Amino acid sequence: MAWTALWLHVVFLALERLFLKELGQRFSSLVTSTLFFATGALFLLPLAYLADRPHPSEWIHALPAALIYAFAFYCYVAAVGRGQLSLVAPLSHLNVLFIFFWPSCWGPNRSPQPAGPAPA
Repeated sequence: MAWTALWLHVVFLALERLFLKELGQRFSSLVTSTLFFATGALFLLPLAYLADRPHPSEWIHALPAALIYAFAFYCYVAAVGRGQLSLVAPLSHLNVLFIFFWPSCWGPNRSPQPAGPAPA
């Protein structure tokens, strides 16, 4: 089952890049990004009723990250629509290195702690 999910993930990522390339050439990057985020929101909206409601103070931390992600996706769609897919796709995979090495910026045992009281 895990191997099937992994293969489906790889296949759908490849199809997503081809789909974004086609949409990026036909429509503006803003329209394509809005379409992708609206589709994702449509599928995730029913799950919002099952989850606990976050406290409004937690949105202060989530909104900047969401805006950065939306801007990065907009830039990615613009780059895929204008450039060669074989050049843009490897650059988009550099985010894995960033995520992997980001905790090392704080040194050993100095990763950022979540806000709020310490767990018991």
